[in-house]
Amino acid sequence: VADVRSHLAALLNCIENAVFSPRRHPEIPPRSGLKMTPAEALSFFSQLEGIWRDLALTQFYISGRVQEVAGIQIQSVDLPNQSLLIKDVIMWSRGKRFIELKSCTKNGENRFCHINKTLDVIFQRRLSLKHPGSNYLFHLDGMPLSYRSIQFQYNKALKKCGLIEKFSATHFLRHSMATITRRVTGSLEHTQAVTGHKDQKMVQHYADLPSNMQIEAVSQVERFMDHLISSVRASNCEQKF
Repeated sequence: VADVRSHLAALLNCIENAVFSPRRHPEIPPRSGLKMTPAEALSFFSQLEGIWRDLALTQFYISGRVQEVAGIQIQSVDLPNQSLLIKDVIMWSRGKRFIELKSCTKNGENRFCHINKTLDVIFQRRLSLKHPGSNYLFHLDGMPLSYRSIQFQYNKALKKCGLIEKFSATHFLRHSMATITRRVTGSLEHTQAVTGHKDQKMVQHYADLPSNMQIEAVSQVERFMDHLISSVRASNCEQKF
């Protein structure tokens, strides 16, 4: 029995050590940029297509970790109440491939995010593309996304918009939403509500819907980004004439 327990412990340890936490390749120089400006974020989104653009916008507006977004289950999307439950996360191997879906976030707590107009359109589109037998909102032919495929698409978009030297991996969208929220609202409390940090008193821990502050913050950022898009389009039209 002791030998069996020892072997099981060793096996669990190997599995735990194999779980992927993003690391930089030693040949790639570190990039200091963690926070995009609003203009940089729009440029990045414009270079993504299809599921990858939907994924990135979702990660941005919920200020989420990429494993949280990739792990969203269809039953966690509540369109009538404009609420998204974040509780399932994907675990990737060191080879950046899917291992399992885990019903536990990084800080061990579920959180609720407001579904704004942008996310509502995205989620309705993703739900219309539901694959039989799969509960993943974001999938490729019913299969969960690999970190490698997400990173490849993000890096390709960063390269197209000339930002590859400043940003890498996938976490910059979470940082960017937090920074832009602080800029737009001028409020630390709104920023904390958006990111859902566990150690902040003002973030709801036990509510069953997004807090009013979180809804207000996400909506304000959405209006700001929409206004920026309109301004860019107007400027482009003026230049043509």
